[in-house]
Amino acid sequence: MQLSSRLLLSLTTNRIVLDLAPWAYTLFHLCVIAVQAACIAYLVFMGRVYYFIEHPYMEYYADLLAPSDNRHLKFFGGAFYVIAGLHSLHVLWILIDEVRRLVRAKAGCRAVCGVAPSAPVHIDAPTESATQPHPSSLSQKSYGRKSQGILYDARVSLFSREGIFGVESPYFRVLFLAREIVEIGAQSFQVYRSSRLIARPWINDVSIAILVINCWSTPLWQLIFRHNAAMERIVCVISDGFLNMGTSILLPLIIFLPYVLVFDTEEYAFPLEMLYGDTEFTTFVMENQSILATSMVDGLSKIVSHCAILMSFPAMRSLVRCAAPANRTGSASSPVKGGSTQPGDKYRPSDHSFQTNMTTKPTAPVSKMSVGFHLAHGIFLAIGVAVLSLHIHASHTVGNMATSTGCLQTMRPWFASKHPCAIYRVDCHAEGISSPSNGTFGELDVDVLLNIFFMNCPQLQVPTSIQQFPNLIGVEVHNSTITQWSIDAAIHSDHHPRMMYLIMVRVNMTGLPDGVLQPLPPLLSDIELIHTNLTALPEDLDARWPNMALFFVEYGQIREFPSVLLRMPIFELSLVGNRIQELPPLQAEYSIFSMARNPLKSVADSVDDAVHIGYFSLQDTQVETLPDWIGTQVDVVVYLMDTPFCRALEERDVEVEQWRGDSVIACDKPDPRGSGRYPLELVDAMRQKQT
Repeated sequence: MQLSSRLLLSLTTNRIVLDLAPWAYTLFHLCVIAVQAACIAYLVFMGRVYYFIEHPYMEYYADLLAPSDNRHLKFFGGAFYVIAGLHSLHVLWILIDEVRRLVRAKAGCRAVCGVAPSAPVHIDAPTESATQPHPSSLSQKSYGRKSQGILYDARVSLFSREGIFGVESPYFRVLFLAREIVEIGAQSFQVYRSSRLIARPWINDVSIAILVINCWSTPLWQLIFRHNAAMERIVCVISDGFLNMGTSILLPLIIFLPYVLVFDTEEYAFPLEMLYGDTEFTTFVMENQSILATSMVDGLSKIVSHCAILMSFPAMRSLVRCAAPANRTGSASSPVKGGSTQPGDKYRPSDHSFQTNMTTKPTAPVSKMSVGFHLAHGIFLAIGVAVLSLHIHASHTVGNMATSTGCLQTMRPWFASKHPCAIYRVDCHAEGISSPSNGTFGELDVDVLLNIFFMNCPQLQVPTSIQQFPNLIGVEVHNSTITQWSIDAAIHSDHHPRMMYLIMVRVNMTGLPDGVLQPLPPLLSDIELIHTNLTALPEDLDARWPNMALFFVEYGQIREFPSVLLRMPIFELSLVGNRIQELPPLQAEYSIFSMARNPLKSVADSVDDAVHIGYFSLQDTQVETLPDWIGTQVDVVVYLMDTPFCRALEERDVEVEQWRGDSVIACDKPDPRGSGRYPLELVDAMRQKQT
């Protein structure tokens, strides 16, 4: 009780303020500054992430989030920077006020002790000898004072303690409830997305818990402290701020930080295990979609929580004030009702805590509250019950479902009617079939399935039921012979608007099947064809696959460089392990272009001036000389290990001597993925561990 009386010197219903002892007041502000500094760090970090993803080398990862015409990464990055700036201004405001308070306290202490201050704290009026201003400057100063007065009056009317948005405003409860409705709506949307995008149950459990507490806490606090406006508003503001920080800062960091820590900033890439694992890549895509803004609605709903956090700190600060120590000769006594103190009190409220006399009537009891407040509280309680019920029902439903042998990752979305499997594998050899049927996917929830693997199918006929899954992001075919992939089972923009990649490894097919030559989804920008018997590519492939960012045709039977590739704006192109002997003049830019392990003998003498290549691999080819454009239009490196060119350079052949010492030439540095951009050995090893 003694500690409590020192901290909570006056907590009254007549004046909505909490008086703190000077040390507690300082500690409170240090805590506020520390928490706001953490918020600033997070906001600046996320703003930098949004801008970084728009880097040209990150285009592939940006496309995994959303189509280019539907994402607004720099806009939301700028919004995070702005909110961080506003936090910084508030911290600066706190520091300035604290310095002023300490100066005033020091001056007051000197006066009490009979010590004259070394300099006057306030100058009430100029001395008679003071220099008079020039008459021409009076009008300018008068105009400036009027402008400042208008701005000051507006700020007081809106943001002072008794202003419309102040903590002693008669509209405080109405505005706080309105803010809570917006916050809970935004958080409900995010929790719903999380149930569909986050596979880890505990993260969804925590998200639901925070949302439910947020729904129930406001009515609870306003009921408990209905006779104490100060405590009600302090508890409401603080709990709201910390709940928002939990859902919009803490959980996103837990999800997102592991990806940041493993990102290779030199290669602009994530570990291959993450990109090619059967479950890892899908988890990577979904979790990043849950953290980063993938649409305007999604981004705005994320911004809401950060704006609420920003608004919480000034409100917290305005609800407390410092109780200045009284005359040392006085005796300590408890504060009187109404928050005023007598001369003998140990502490008294600092006069500078208020610019004007700010008193409010005691908060009306709950029985006199308007019907609107009861209705709002009822809505909050109902939303909390509904969200909690949906989450429990989803978890219970999934727990009671029979486990499917082909399901690699089960989700817990709301409203799921069938098995909510996100990643499904059809292993024909394990199931004793030659090909899946249309009924193979009958027990799966059509809105949840994201990935399909077809493996070890000697006579694969892709079922037409594949078109039932609108949220499909990837299809992989491994170690199979495709006998039929018809138009009726095609990957199509109308049926698979979110499709992102197609991978076929060790697949026997005489040509690209009709099922992959229809109008592709706009997000499908990653196609990898590895160890196939393809001898050529269709001449109209640029019209059929217009959005390619990453295209691998490795270890095929291609003998001539496909001219259609020159018309396709491919970001990363690999033709490793084919039978190409000549490279024609290039016409496009490439971040990565690999011709390794081809019997390539010559590179075009000239290319278009607009052509630039970041990483160019000619490793393990038969190239003897290089054209001049290599030195000016390759930006980072040319991998040339195990080529006649490097052997000639080592022997100081005159024809290649001009390249000695050139920074882009790498004869001793191997291409880390020279055996293939697709990590076949790694994928085989990961699959072997799963069996």
